[in-house]
Amino acid sequence: MNIGFDAKRAFTNFTGLGNYSRSLLLSLTEVAPENTYTLYTTPFKWHTRNLMLAEKGFIIEQPNTAVGKLWPGWWRSRGCAHHINHNGTDLFHGLSHELPEGLSVPSVVTMHDLIFERYPQFYPWIDTQVYRYKFRSAARRATHVVAVSQQTADDLMQFYQVPAKKLSIIYQCADPIFETPATNNAVQAVRAKYQLPPQFILAVGSVIERKNIGCLIQALQYMHADVHLVVVGSGKAHLTKMQALARQRGVSDRIVWLTKTDFVDFPALYKTAHIFAQPSHFEGFGIPVLEAMWSGTPVVASNSTCFEEVGGDAALYLPPDQPQLWAHSVSELLNDPVRCADMSRRGRARARRTPVPVRPARRR
Repeated sequence: MNIGFDAKRAFTNFTGLGNYSRSLLLSLTEVAPENTYTLYTTPFKWHTRNLMLAEKGFIIEQPNTAVGKLWPGWWRSRGCAHHINHNGTDLFHGLSHELPEGLSVPSVVTMHDLIFERYPQFYPWIDTQVYRYKFRSAARRATHVVAVSQQTADDLMQFYQVPAKKLSIIYQCADPIFETPATNNAVQAVRAKYQLPPQFILAVGSVIERKNIGCLIQALQYMHADVHLVVVGSGKAHLTKMQALARQRGVSDRIVWLTKTDFVDFPALYKTAHIFAQPSHFEGFGIPVLEAMWSGTPVVASNSTCFEEVGGDAALYLPPDQPQLWAHSVSELLNDPVRCADMSRRGRARARRTPVPVRPARRR
């Protein structure tokens, strides 16, 4: 079977969408090596995390005409369809919300979230219009749609009227790097490398408004002075805004901002943390929650999104707009090693419940 993929994110994105794409592609080479896998991508620079794709023998297709090279975005959204339709492709999979227009072969598209539909205030107006057109079109034209959570499936049915029978839910998985527990030596090395404080709460993700890092910054001022916050993730204007908020609240000296980290260090980073916190207003899935559970780190997460699908009874869930409650609840956890150990055990057990069976979406 010859399967094609829209693999731009696999080669150019090193957070959620890229991690999902690489994990799925690499897993396919293990469970179904008899297939031929062709990756369609616009120009990219080689990175240690996508070199693995080249080593696995994927066929990589990039724009090879003057028009495609000049307008790689057009090639990805339309120009590559002719090649896909006529090179014996049996199935095409859009890994991140999109499908090329003009496809005549069966297709699957993975939809991660429709956050811009629920919270358009978090996005520039033009981005919302572009996303709406591309995502709605892909969901309509796809032979089948994969949603990464029931929450995303619900949104697809609500906003785009995608029939439940056309949807399947396939939960994401953590990168295989998390399957091997970080050693004590690795933990000590990472602690020294990033100059981590003795006791800290960890937050992982792009520093953007919907991730709600401000909740943790405000919570920090109500917690014991020995408790620090480590934020792993890059950002632009919102990062500057959050750093200003930390100075305003008098906690800037208790926050470590790690805007550049090596992914190989992530298992040790999670293991070093006393608590992992994710107070997002909304997410499509929440891979960091899963990564934290793999690492045995107790998880405190927002109750306003899909995190309960990921964490089940292994995590603590709180409203994202109540920083004093976060401060109180996290402080209680930090002072209760027995409860933390139980959450760690249950988190590891839940994370290891893989693979999760594919199941059809249900209409709520």
